[in-house]
Amino acid sequence: MTLKKTRLLFIISIILFCGLIFSARFFMLLKSSEPAGLDGYYYALQAKSMAERGSFENPDFKIGYYLCALFTSFTGDAVLGCKIWASLAGMLLSLSVFFFLYNWGCRKELAFAAFLLSGALHSCALLSVNYINNLTGLFFLFFYGSLLIRLTDSDFFSKSLAKWKKIFLIILTLLLFFCCVFSHLISAVLALAFTAAVLLKKLPVKFLGIVLGIVLIFAAVIFVTQKERFSSVFAFGPVLPLFSKTMRRGAGLVIVIEISIFFILCWIYEIYLLVKLFRKKSYNPLLLLIPVFFFPFWNLSLLDMGYRILLSAVPFGIIPVFIAADKILKVEKKTLYFISGILSVIFTAGICFSPVAYNEKKDPPYAYYRQIIEDINLEDDTLLIAHMPLNHVYTYYKNLRDCLNYLPEYEIESDKVWRLTYGVNINSLKNVLDDFDQRRIVKLDEKYCLLRESDWQDYLSAEDEMIVETYRNYFNPYTQRPSFVRAKNLLVRLFEFFSK
Repeated sequence: MTLKKTRLLFIISIILFCGLIFSARFFMLLKSSEPAGLDGYYYALQAKSMAERGSFENPDFKIGYYLCALFTSFTGDAVLGCKIWASLAGMLLSLSVFFFLYNWGCRKELAFAAFLLSGALHSCALLSVNYINNLTGLFFLFFYGSLLIRLTDSDFFSKSLAKWKKIFLIILTLLLFFCCVFSHLISAVLALAFTAAVLLKKLPVKFLGIVLGIVLIFAAVIFVTQKERFSSVFAFGPVLPLFSKTMRRGAGLVIVIEISIFFILCWIYEIYLLVKLFRKKSYNPLLLLIPVFFFPFWNLSLLDMGYRILLSAVPFGIIPVFIAADKILKVEKKTLYFISGILSVIFTAGICFSPVAYNEKKDPPYAYYRQIIEDINLEDDTLLIAHMPLNHVYTYYKNLRDCLNYLPEYEIESDKVWRLTYGVNINSLKNVLDDFDQRRIVKLDEKYCLLRESDWQDYLSAEDEMIVETYRNYFNPYTQRPSFVRAKNLLVRLFEFFSK
């Protein structure tokens, strides 16, 4: 077979497997007729708002919301539009892993196997369920990284490459960097870290301190501005998700095993790179990137930032593992084809099996929430307080009316604020509120009651303190929005300024 035919066959294989990964992700998300994951209806209402009104319900700059809105415009259904984009983003993540390894210099047979592995892993599949913005930022990050590697290669500025191609690649690299920044805060930080790690290998020693200083300043600004957000995300144990009961229970055994395996393998490679640095004075950008992705001091007793970042670290973890494998497997092409063929069969089976990563039964009871809100008919200028994610369901189906899972921190007329209480016996309300019959209190079912927020606060003031304490929970919001949620960062302010 000629070289030209071999390349054509390889390209066709990539296209076919891209279709398989997309189909697997889409089939996975179609297991539920409702949006997938805890934030499913938030993505859907953002997409619906943009498609119908030309603006987001909650002003934002993240590219993932725009792309969900784009497919919502095509399909006329925000739930379906979000699922299509989440599936495409999952496929593009796998493709970006292939391009990253290929541009790094990894042989294409192993890069292809890594491409299939990323499609088979449950950790990567789960990103399409609950973390669409993270997923969008990740594949932009790996595409950006693959081009940055080419741009910093000594052959890039050789005369053999046409000038227009160089300009095109430079512009595309810059665009991908900005896509990382405008996809998610995590991908923005990782893009900066990756840029610094790569440039440290190319810059003269006198510039290394400047690059590190810029990175530290940027990190300090993020930490200070998001101090409240970071207050509970760090801890000294258990390091590996496999040893965390919360992670095993919340994420599932398969996923914590995957994260833990890549965590261990990448840190073994990190030690190897450190030894190489001190012995041969040989610096590899992965030396700085592995600790960033697989940071060992996350608080794993709650499914928060540490869980999301470690989940996002899995597709990155494939990269150093296959780079190391490429160096170890110094074999003839025939043997490499055989190994890659075996891996491809295994990983293809894994892709077909990957939809089980999503257990739709763990989603919030969205169908039940839709029944609850059917009989709620408030004016469009009212605010409803309800727990998450029922608040997103209400906004989505009730003409995009405002609903918060916090107490409002801004001024609003008292008769315009309503509340959905959970687990409050209506007889208790009758016994405590003297003029109960004069108040508009509606029992929706055995669990939920609708009443004015002022009436709810009157009840809490008159009720026994021990009983009141039982109502201060997730299902009955009782705190104002934290500053890291309500405060507009610089990117949002710029977005709002230029969108006027």
